[in-house]
This record gives sequence, C-alpha cells and structure tokens, in this order.
Amino acid sequence: MKDNPQSEHNEDEIDVSQLLQLVNSSLLKFVAIIYSIPIFFIKKAKFFFPIIIISIVLGYFIDKRATEIYYQDIIIEPKLESTEYLYKSIEFINLNLSNPEFFNRINITQDEASILSSISIEPIIRSRDVLDVLQKEYDDKNRAYNILFDFSNKILEDEKFKEFYTYHKITFTFVDNSLINNKLIDNVLNFIYNNDFYNKKISFLRKTNKYHLEENEKSLKFIDEYLNKVNKEIGKKQSFSGEKPIVYELDNRKYLTELLKQKERILENIKNESQFLVFNENIFSILNYGEVLKKEKLIFRKMIIIIPILSILVLIIFFINMKLYEKVKLK
Repeated sequence: MKDNPQSEHNEDEIDVSQLLQLVNSSLLKFVAIIYSIPIFFIKKAKFFFPIIIISIVLGYFIDKRATEIYYQDIIIEPKLESTEYLYKSIEFINLNLSNPEFFNRINITQDEASILSSISIEPIIRSRDVLDVLQKEYDDKNRAYNILFDFSNKILEDEKFKEFYTYHKITFTFVDNSLINNKLIDNVLNFIYNNDFYNKKISFLRKTNKYHLEENEKSLKFIDEYLNKVNKEIGKKQSFSGEKPIVYELDNRKYLTELLKQKERILENIKNESQFLVFNENIFSILNYGEVLKKEKLIFRKMIIIIPILSILVLIIFFINMKLYEKVKLK
C-alpha cells in the first residue's frame, strides 16, 4: 500500500516528460517548416522568378485594359417639354444594352453594340434656369430670389428639378476608341428622335407657326405700305403749303399711334415665330457634339496582384504533388 503513492508520482513525471518531448518535437517541426519555406523558394527561384515577372506583366495589361474607358459628352437642349421622355429613353436603352433585338431595331450589329458600355444623362445645373421657372411661378422676382437662395446645390441636383434646366448632358461610354462610336451615337440619337407623339406635335406646331408667320408678314407689309402712303401725303401737303410739318388731327394721331404699337407687336411675333421654326426641328437640339476622350477608372487594380498570387499557388501545388508522387513511387 505504501508503494502506490510513489508509483503514481513516477507515472506523473513520465507523463509530463512525454508531453514536454511532444511539445519540443512539434515546436522543432514548426521551426523546421518555417525555415524550409524560404529554402524551398530559393531552390526553386529559377522557376518562380520568371513566372512572377510574367504574371505581373500580364496582370498589368489586363488591369490597364479593364480600367481605361472612353467617353463622349453631348450637350442637348430638350424641346416641347420632352425632358422626361429623354430621361426615360436613356433608361430604356441602358436596360437593353445586352438585348440584340433592340440593336437590330437601330441597325447595330452585336459586335458593334459590345463597344458601348453605358449611356447616361444628367442636367447641367444652372441656378438661372431655376430662377426663371420660379419667376414664372410666383410672378415676383424678389420672392423667387429668396426661394432660390434657400436651395442648396444638393437640392438643385435632385431629380425633381431636372425639367427646370435648359441644357442636359448625354454621356456615351465605350470600351474602345473605334470608328463605330459615331455610328452608335447617331443611331441611338435617331432612335430617340423617332417618337410619333413628339414628331406629330412638332409638325403641328411648325405648321401653325409658319401660318402665323406668313399672316404677320402680310399684316406688317400692309402697315408699312399705309405708313409710307401717309408720309407721302404729309410730304405733298408740306411742299404745297411751304409751312412746317402738318400735325395730324387728334383722331388720326391716335390711329397712327395704335398702328405703330401694332407694328411692334407684329415684329415681336415674327421674331418668336421665326426662332421657333429655326430651333424646333426636332424634340431636342444638339449644342455640342463633343469628342471621344479617355480616362481611367479610379479603382484598385486587382489583377496585377491576383494573377501572380494564383501563379505561385499553382506552382507550389505542382511541386507538392511531384514530391508526393516521388514518395509513393519509392514505396
């Protein structure tokens, strides 16, 4: 009975000793693995070095192509309250960029369509445009200024104000700078142009304005002829009498005054109608067609890192498999 405590104590010492040996053995193995890693890469440097260089170069060119984009800005002026229609049209086109049927409708092949990355539209923010709308709304210049003063730039950029602005910018984004770009832009714009409702509306308004313009020109001609006739009569009377210019009777003077005012109104109408016919041929006018420009996306270039890492991992797995194959072959 007395030997049992001593025996148990010896067994405990053996267990602790074995545990320490196991820990030391594991630690030594871990240290050996740590040291073997750089040794492995040094021995295989002739394989890893060219693979890493090639992977970095390949990743660089992939990133460069992926991050370079080409874009073209076109400044337009919507007509006849067509701003909402333009924004909806651009949204529709974006949703159908991968739809071959849509591009068939606008005579664009699938290969040509693949160059177009996206299309967007945004208003050109001008506080003057908002002020003009507010003045018409409130008929009070001071109140309009006060309301505009309370609007921050962030508020003015809100979508609900887009119809306030006179000018808008359509941006076409391409994956490459190609001669096809102009064809894509022209065909997309023609698709937006070809809207039956707005085409009929423009046709009707142009005919109406043309008719009014012709009538006003006839009225202006009549007034000018009448005024010339009056001037000639006054000139004749003055030459016969030898007196100072004759002053017309009160009724005649009133009539001439009204006639001159009428002429001013007709001239203003002729100017407005002529401007309408010149500047309202389509649902929007192109103010600036722009040029294709290049820029880089401000994103982290991943492939220049991912490809070398994947190449190294593949090479390591290859060498491990080769080592395992050699061991199996020796057995």
